Order: sequence, then structure tokens, then C-alpha cells
Amino acid sequence: MVSFLGLLLHVLAAPFKSQARLEAEIVFLRHQLNLLRLWLLKNLSRRSTAFQSDIRDRPTAPRSPWQNGYIERLIGSIRRECLDHVLVMGEAHLRRILSAYADYYNRVRTHLALDKDAPLGRRAQAIGSLAAIPLLGGLHHEYVRMA
Repeated sequence: MVSFLGLLLHVLAAPFKSQARLEAEIVFLRHQLNLLRLWLLKNLSRRSTAFQSDIRDRPTAPRSPWQNGYIERLIGSIRRECLDHVLVMGEAHLRRILSAYADYYNRVRTHLALDKDAPLGRRAQAIGSLAAIPLLGGLHHEYVRMA
């Protein structure tokens, strides 16, 4: 919570001209965050008894990739197939790249566990000439038949 507040204050500090106004905004934000924290504590403690079951949280240790193989596999795929080949120019650019990669990953990319199909499924095309549609700026291609 402290690092989030520091980041928020750093981002919000740039547009303000006067120190007094900045300090007033800081006090206001601290008050709002404290109210949010209290509300969450109150409501989460009330709801936690209704959802108790035999399922328990098992957090992974820091810097222990072998404890969560599924996520490590996904992160490795994103890095190998996308980010190692792209120069990222900022957060907004990274979000666009990852959004395009997620679309490619779910709609086009074949997965061995799905018998070489995509998670969203694709229909087989048998008629027409083969065409390559560039994805992710030409990094990958989708091959389709054009009528």
C-alpha cells in the first residue's frame, strides 16, 4: 500500500504548480485510501465466513519458478515468441503488444494439448488460395484460404 501511494503521489505531483495545493491533494488521497482500506477490511471480514471451505491458499515462494509451472510456461512463451523480438517504447506500447499477442495466442496459435487447435477454435478451410496475414507487426503470420 505504501509503494502504491508513493507511485500515485509521484504521478499526481507533476501537474500541480503550488506546493500548498500538492500537500492538500496528498492529505486528501491519504484520507481516501484509508477509508478504502477500512471499508475493505470491514466487508472482507464479513464475507470471509460465508466462503470458508477446504480450499486453502498456497502462495509460492519468491523467486521459485518451479512452484508454478503453468505461469512460468506462459511467461516463457510470451518472452520467447514476442518480447525478445520487439523493442518496447513504453507502458502503453507494451500493453498494445501484449493485447495483440493475447489475441494471437488464443485465436491463431496452435497448441499441442488441444490437438494443434487454438483455444478459441478455428474452422478448417479447404477451398481457395493460401494467404499469409501478418500479426504482431509481421513477427507471426496467420495462414488462411482466400476465396
